Formats: sequence, structure tokens, C-alpha cells
Amino acid sequence: MQKAIKETDVAVRKALCASTRGMPGSTAVMVYLMDGMGHVAWVGDSRAYLVRKGRVVERTRDHKPINEMVEAGQLTRQEAKDSALAHVVTRALGGRPPSERPVKSGTLGHPWKLAHQDIIVLVSDGVCDLIDDQELADLVTNQPPEEAAHHLQRTALERGGHDNITAIVAAWDGADYVEDDV
Repeated sequence: MQKAIKETDVAVRKALCASTRGMPGSTAVMVYLMDGMGHVAWVGDSRAYLVRKGRVVERTRDHKPINEMVEAGQLTRQEAKDSALAHVVTRALGGRPPSERPVKSGTLGHPWKLAHQDIIVLVSDGVCDLIDDQELADLVTNQPPEEAAHHLQRTALERGGHDNITAIVAAWDGADYVEDDV
């Protein structure tokens, strides 16, 4: 997954960032499911969430300097949300010259060990900027994934929809993950 993100970054920069027309860029997030585990990689502020029994168990961490300021106690969450730096990302696909090193994606460092009926949610910042973690969990719980994705999009649009609004929701209907006896 990290290799795919690096190769995509190189291709985007080669195709779109080599001219004087600008430096377009994009965030990305992906989850690869295998053997009851969810492997997660991302760049920027698109997020992956693992929702279990109506609450967010884990989610990705945005690649933003504002998050570091909140974690260091320099800003409150509300101050960060209202800051001019709120939409500045430190990692993205593209957004810089082809001569620079490929982007390094974030990973959780461990896969999600899935349980039956877990919900996996992938969203762009246009959703997660307007819907907090617990509300997101509430909106996707107890409805089919396609309806949950539309509900997230509608809610973000009703709140102003200031950015791209993308939502993918999937429910794990496999068995609970079980460690191999080695």
C-alpha cells in the first residue's frame, strides 16, 4: 500500500506538476482487507475509521501541522478548527515538483483486527471537518453501508459542504479475527 501511494505520487507529479500551470494535489486513504484484518495507509487529511458497536475504536491521524499544535497543547480543538491553518496538509499526492522525493504515507503500524459487524468508513476532509467522530459513528451504525455513506454526505452538505465530500462505508460480515496458533 505504501508503494502504491509512492508510485501514484510520482505519477501525479510527473503528469501534472512539471509545468507552470500549478501544483495540483490530493489526499488519499485506503484500507485493504485480508484474513480478518484491515491494513490502512493514507496521506493528508482523508480519514479511515473503524467503528465497533456504535463507537469509533480507531482512526487515522491527519497530516496537518495544526494537529501537532493541538497535541502540544498550543491550541484547543476549537481554536484549531477556526485557524487559517486548518486546511494545510503536510503530505499529499502531487502538490510539489517531480524532482522531490515521493511522499511517505502514514500507516497505523498495526492492522485492524476486525470483529463481525465492524464498520469501516473512509471519508474526505469535507466530511470529517463537519462531523465529529462520535456523530460519525452514530450516523453509520444500524443502517446499510450505502445509506450510511449517503447520510454522511447529506449531513456534510447541509452544514455548508465547504470542501470535497466523499464517503465510503463498508460493513465487515466475516467472522471475528482470531490469532493463528503458531
